[in-house]
Amino acid sequence: MFPHVESHISGDLTSRFSHRRRPDLLCQRGGCRLGSSTAGANSVRKQLMAHDLTSDAEYESSGRPTSVRYVVIFVTFLTSIVLYADRFCLVYVQQFVREDLGLSKQQFGWCLSAFFLSYSLGQVPSGWLSDRYGPRLMLALYVAIWSGFTAMLGLAGGFVMLFVARFAMGLGQAGAYPTAASVVARWMPLQRRGFASGLIALGGRIGGATVPMIAAALVLFFVGNEATVTLEQRDLLDARFLADQLQLAESADMNSLEMTDDARARLTVARNVHDVVAAADASLLAPLADDYRAALDRLSAAEEDSESGGRETVPPDRDFGEDRAEVQYTDPTIAAEQAETLVGALNQVVNGPPLAEPEQLKLLPLDRSAQDMADQVQLNSRSQALLNRLVIEAVFPDAIRKVYGGGWRPAMFVFGAAGLLVAAMYFVCVRDRPSDHPLSNPAEARLIAGPGQTVHSTATQPPVGAVPLLAIVKSPSLWLLSISQFGTNIGWVFLVSWLPAYLWEVHRLPFVERNMMASIPLYVGWAGMFLGGWVTDALATRLGVRWGRALPLSATRFIAMAAFILVLFDPSPWMATALFALVAFGTDLGSPATWAFNQDVGGRYIASVLGWGNMWGNLGATVSPILLVTIVDDYYGGDWNAAFITCAIAFMISGFCSMLVDATKPIDVVPESGSVETPPAT
Repeated sequence: MFPHVESHISGDLTSRFSHRRRPDLLCQRGGCRLGSSTAGANSVRKQLMAHDLTSDAEYESSGRPTSVRYVVIFVTFLTSIVLYADRFCLVYVQQFVREDLGLSKQQFGWCLSAFFLSYSLGQVPSGWLSDRYGPRLMLALYVAIWSGFTAMLGLAGGFVMLFVARFAMGLGQAGAYPTAASVVARWMPLQRRGFASGLIALGGRIGGATVPMIAAALVLFFVGNEATVTLEQRDLLDARFLADQLQLAESADMNSLEMTDDARARLTVARNVHDVVAAADASLLAPLADDYRAALDRLSAAEEDSESGGRETVPPDRDFGEDRAEVQYTDPTIAAEQAETLVGALNQVVNGPPLAEPEQLKLLPLDRSAQDMADQVQLNSRSQALLNRLVIEAVFPDAIRKVYGGGWRPAMFVFGAAGLLVAAMYFVCVRDRPSDHPLSNPAEARLIAGPGQTVHSTATQPPVGAVPLLAIVKSPSLWLLSISQFGTNIGWVFLVSWLPAYLWEVHRLPFVERNMMASIPLYVGWAGMFLGGWVTDALATRLGVRWGRALPLSATRFIAMAAFILVLFDPSPWMATALFALVAFGTDLGSPATWAFNQDVGGRYIASVLGWGNMWGNLGATVSPILLVTIVDDYYGGDWNAAFITCAIAFMISGFCSMLVDATKPIDVVPESGSVETPPAT
């Protein structure tokens, strides 16, 4: 049954909630220095001010409130952008990193997992530190820590240093969103929490969606036109595998009806390379290819012995274009004469004519600069050589070192430096409470605190005690929300992990179109994140806090569930993309309600409470990629419908749990005296 909602009376900003609001549900406070604002800051501030204009007008009688709170929210929004940009920047240069440091896929995967593990486990402790020492100091420190270790990625000399840096990044980022939630609660009135939370969460989505383009632009910028086009012997990552692929290309059936256009384009390039290498030394490829196949047979035999108990099995047929297996050679080096001959032949290819027609080149997984060169009618000799080198890299990605690989290290330095700049900006702009800030007047502090509430300064607030772990684990609503966040991330992470693979394996989309479609849901999610704040604020006004939080949380999860169910009916590529965009929109539409719920029930421990839920959500994100690919490949023979059913079930569980959360029941913190601590109103 929906709670009764009282009407607006005598300019009382919060009378609509007065029958069930408690002092511990009110906003706390912080501060900000306005300084010089950018055009972007002004734009966001205008939207915030328009959203809050009625509230300000009600306080005209006591003086016009200053607008410091809008700039505080905007600076926190910037930290959210940097958060996601630094989190994912390494993912989009991973091939360069692996080649440079000599890492296997498993080693690089461990480095990625190191981040999510420390990020999950650090949520509650870092949230408590923010509750204890204030968001100004701690969030600036968190941004500085993760940004410093982001820059250190560029100094990594091997697996251990990369692993440690990623683990430290996770610890630094763990406190970001819990602390940001505390900032919102201290700086925004109850009725505006959802909007501000949605704006900050939107920053993360913007950072995540734009980092691929930024990372690519930085790598290209730092390598530039000075890149060495010709190959050296160190650029042969696996000469034996290259020889094997060239021989398979020579024997492949170009006219096969089952061959796709992009596979035929790759085969055309491979055959042209084969012809040049064979002309240089007809006996070069066979012994190298035999070495790779012998190593592959040893690997297959070992796997068959472990899986079939030593029974003999028939090795599968192999085709051109297969990925390189993680084989081990008896002697990892090849003869110097073989290497010199092979590199010389490849450089003839690089400095020779185009390797394929422009229409075929567009089907290859080339970066934007190569696509632009392929569109040009006439190229100078160096540009043609660079294009040929990039084409060879695209066709043999596991065998040839990337010409742009040297740009990943300075790119990490730039990402880290940007974060350090934002950390300094945050420390300058923010205070823990409006009454602590020299540019925030008393009217703004009263507006944020709410009518009839006492305005405190930092000096008047007693220190926060230990992490209220007992109160957290005794809260049914927090457990329900934790399960909801765990299930939500199992479904949502599909969009940022396996969606490109689905579009390739099921719909056989070319590289450029495939990546474009995979990015669309993330951009659509921006709209959901931005609108979600208004939705939860409006529902809380009309239906009360209980359903104002629970209804958008649960309904949006059921929307995502329905979208995954509809994907089971074999949609076209564009229809599938639209359904995945609906998943992203629904997920992000409910995110601000999650933030607002934690602010409602957390009292003086908002960061700790939000950190608890975030921990479970990110454990779900850690599990999702492994769970989904295991279900699809190991149990259902590559049937993607198994993944969609799993995601739909996860969202269904999330929706039912979200429906039962109650934002009117704050956590009960028991101090040493034994009485229940009610967090003071601010």
